[in-house]
Amino acid sequence: MDSNFSNLLQKIKYLLNKKINFSKLFKVNKSVSSKLSTLSNQSKVELTTPDTLPGRLSSLDALRGMNMLFILGVSMIIYQICSIKIDDFLVFNYIPDSIYKLLRWVYETHSIKWLANQMFHVYWTGCSIDDMVLPSFIFVAGVSLAFSISKSLSKGESKQKIYLKIIKRTFLLFIAGILYNNGLSLDWPNIRWMGVLQRIGLSLLLAGGIYIVFFKRMKILVSSFIVLIVSYWLFLCLVPAFDSVPSSEYKLSSFIKRGKDLFKLRKVALFTASYTPSVRDKEYPKPGSLDYNLLPEGNIVNWIDRTILPGKLFCDTANLRARVKGQFDPAVYRKLRDPEGLGSSIGSMLTALLGLIVGALMSTPPSFISDRRKLIYLLSISLLLIGVGYLWHQIFPVNKQIWSSSFICFSGGWACLMFSILYWIMDICGYKKWAFPFTLAGLNSLAIYLARKMIGFNNLTNFWFGDLIPRIVPHKKIVFSMGEKAIIETRVFVNICMDSATVLICVLILWWLYKKKIFLRFR
Repeated sequence: MDSNFSNLLQKIKYLLNKKINFSKLFKVNKSVSSKLSTLSNQSKVELTTPDTLPGRLSSLDALRGMNMLFILGVSMIIYQICSIKIDDFLVFNYIPDSIYKLLRWVYETHSIKWLANQMFHVYWTGCSIDDMVLPSFIFVAGVSLAFSISKSLSKGESKQKIYLKIIKRTFLLFIAGILYNNGLSLDWPNIRWMGVLQRIGLSLLLAGGIYIVFFKRMKILVSSFIVLIVSYWLFLCLVPAFDSVPSSEYKLSSFIKRGKDLFKLRKVALFTASYTPSVRDKEYPKPGSLDYNLLPEGNIVNWIDRTILPGKLFCDTANLRARVKGQFDPAVYRKLRDPEGLGSSIGSMLTALLGLIVGALMSTPPSFISDRRKLIYLLSISLLLIGVGYLWHQIFPVNKQIWSSSFICFSGGWACLMFSILYWIMDICGYKKWAFPFTLAGLNSLAIYLARKMIGFNNLTNFWFGDLIPRIVPHKKIVFSMGEKAIIETRVFVNICMDSATVLICVLILWWLYKKKIFLRFR
């Protein structure tokens, strides 16, 4: 016993003096390895290496990393490129005629403004590429949780112990999310208590409980998903917000009247932000009607947020429909909603449950279901969900703000489709090197997400590239016409390079963490 303890002290002293590979050290002495692993399991932050996690899917890390890099700056780069005007290219001294004709054809003949608009959230109904990021995160988290639960059960851990780990992880995600929302200011009345990390944690908490109870009962899990998603649809459509309609709207006759409108076709755009009527518009629906229940002020899940949640809700200053002569209309602009609020977490929980169901399929040993058959199942599930979501959108619009049932199917289908494509390329065909930057972001997504707010990568970009890029990239040109001097100036290319430098800095930080084998995870 004394020799083992002294051996442990020697190894710790050696660790403090030199930077070494943890995995090599653990192979030296099994007793030392077991003691260090016990200490690691008790900590909230785990330092581990992906090589020690058997059965890890490279495609899963890559998809998570794609979402993260999209948030960190790729979306803004795409927006800047799509927003270039043809006259902006005049700052360059010389452009070959063939290249200039191609640019003119792209930016004047073909409208790419649509793609630029996809880099931002829509206000209410409709969907954009940016709206797909968080559902994809939650879907990936659900798939990963299914692998984790299967691994823990195979080790003999009880279901109660596993669920306690999920509760602990949810609590830590809540704390991290509050810190991300400036929780250290201690200004409790003005702190936003809900957010992205809180939504992920709460979704996994609810969906994980269902999955553990019905573990390996795939038919029951799928049936539960269908029953819950239909129930959520009826709940959102039939039940109005209690503070926005008279009590007569809760009579049986009112519910029957709204029920008759459930299958009414609604002409709402899908990949374009749809118009949301204001109180002074002629088409503004009558309070208590089904269409009114699908507005921000009449929706039941938003009522849950503004009634139950403490602190500050999402600040809806971009709500142009509430502006009357430059002032906010008090009848519409209230603290109406929180896009990551408590009420709509019921919907995001179903996205997590969808990920858990897919994860259960993927964690099945190849001896039972081959990899290629798994790919066929993934493609079938994704196409089915996209089709159902699109058809459901015709009567129940896709809406991320309330996480509508049609949005659950549509966004979950696209996340599953992306996962299946990456799974085929990376895990079946073995082409992984091209996705290394995405894998870096996927392995340390939590760390880089928190660092984005707590460190601020724009400051690092300005320090390293703030003077260099404007010197290299053309942004100003003096031209003469009819003897008159004029200055052409545009900073769009400088902004593109600065945003690209920000993404590069993020990748370099992630690469350094990877080389040091530091991976931040809540256990």
